[in-house]
Amino acid sequence: MSNTGNDELAVCPSGLPLVNENDKKVNWLPLVVVLSVPLALGIGIAYAIYFITKDEYDKQLNDIASAPGLCWLYLAPVFFGRTLCFVNMYPAVRWKSQLGLKGNIRANVYIFKLIGENAPSNAAVLETDGDVGAYNRSNRSLHHMVENFGLLLMATYMCGKVFPVAALIVVLIFCIGRIMHQIGYTKGYGSHGVGFLLSNVVASPLMEGLCFVIFLQSALKAYE
Repeated sequence: MSNTGNDELAVCPSGLPLVNENDKKVNWLPLVVVLSVPLALGIGIAYAIYFITKDEYDKQLNDIASAPGLCWLYLAPVFFGRTLCFVNMYPAVRWKSQLGLKGNIRANVYIFKLIGENAPSNAAVLETDGDVGAYNRSNRSLHHMVENFGLLLMATYMCGKVFPVAALIVVLIFCIGRIMHQIGYTKGYGSHGVGFLLSNVVASPLMEGLCFVIFLQSALKAYE
């Protein structure tokens, strides 16, 4: 069995999938959707949280509004979070379809080749079968967490000054999602989807949404 995870597909001499030129057209819509829709939902949920006990949150927002220019700092996690989303999704949207990567081979963030005299043309990829494949994918999940958790490091304390309980819940959702992502990935590509949804589509955009609400509401108070 091939260790590329693309056994059902025709392959090139290198072992990578053979892709028809007509299938190489890039569809940018998924990138636009993932950059905009989760953030919009996160802002909507954050505003719902804000209006539940508006008077209590306004006390903290008044403190932020009273400090000259401090409200603008809360836009930083929003820009940072969307940048993290872009740089993580761009390679998948732009190149994985071009390369025909489907299934477990998508765990490869790099594809190597041998060089030197008489080097074979085979591509070097992660083993995907058995315990070794599960081990590789569990470590890929760890790398994926490192690629994405910077937003929470930046924003948890900032959000917690106004929305302490909400910030805690967001972190817990992220943590549960990452655990589910790693355990699911060991079972094969696709089984990590729920974990990805919780951590990257729910938790991170919601943290950005909370920051945006703090920015906008404190700015309205500061400049009224």
